[in-house]
Amino acid sequence: MLGVPEKTLEAWYYDYVERQRREPLTPPRPIQQIGIDELRINQGANPYAAVIVDHTNQRVLEVLENRLKDTVQDYLQRGRDSGFLAGVIEVTTDMWGSYGEAAQEVFGKQVRITIDRFHVMKNFQEHLTAARREIQRTLSKEEAKALKGTRWLWLTNQENLSRAEEAELAALGEQFPLLKQLREQRDKLRGLFEDPSLTTARAGAQRLRGWLEEARALGLKALEGFCKTLENWLDKIANYFIDRASNGRVEGYNRGVTWDPLACVRDTQF
Repeated sequence: MLGVPEKTLEAWYYDYVERQRREPLTPPRPIQQIGIDELRINQGANPYAAVIVDHTNQRVLEVLENRLKDTVQDYLQRGRDSGFLAGVIEVTTDMWGSYGEAAQEVFGKQVRITIDRFHVMKNFQEHLTAARREIQRTLSKEEAKALKGTRWLWLTNQENLSRAEEAELAALGEQFPLLKQLREQRDKLRGLFEDPSLTTARAGAQRLRGWLEEARALGLKALEGFCKTLENWLDKIANYFIDRASNGRVEGYNRGVTWDPLACVRDTQF
């Protein structure tokens, strides 16, 4: 289904065997948290497969043939009925509504649906780029020329910038104050998700609402789409602060299969 070359599968297998040899084998714990995300596999009518990940034991459970609600719901129902997934209390997803609906129909309304931070930040990055372009359109040709080729600087975490890049970003921030404020809002949103003092959905939601006010105060139309998305999904996004469950491992697996098969073995530690 995925079209993974035989040699790649062989490399995965021997890498897995070697890790099992080095690490003592422990029985898996009862599954309480799972993640559902999609993987693009073709260009047809149903180009996406659904990936089910066990967060509790950090492993891939299944790659379903498509991401249709009925397909996902059938897998979850069979898992619940068999007892394998009977203890699930939280499901992390992206903003594809069918996943959350399928999970609630199987596990009940009490199951916690969490929109993970990875997809929130990914969505914001896209709107940040649109906002940067919106600002650039208000500049003179000479001013806009100074921003050519700087997209990386505005989207990259501070710790991943070299000293030269940090200096360049600081200089551009002084020259273009609105862009500096836009970058600061990005860092504040990321910092909010990493704040260890936020331990409840209510506290997280309150901080996110405060961030929304600041973001809208910039007056950038390109950010409004993200702000509305954040409002619409606020409760489920704020659930992240309860147990910090994230689909980051699912995304690592997806990138590994799609772009660099060995990377998912190295980076996600399944």
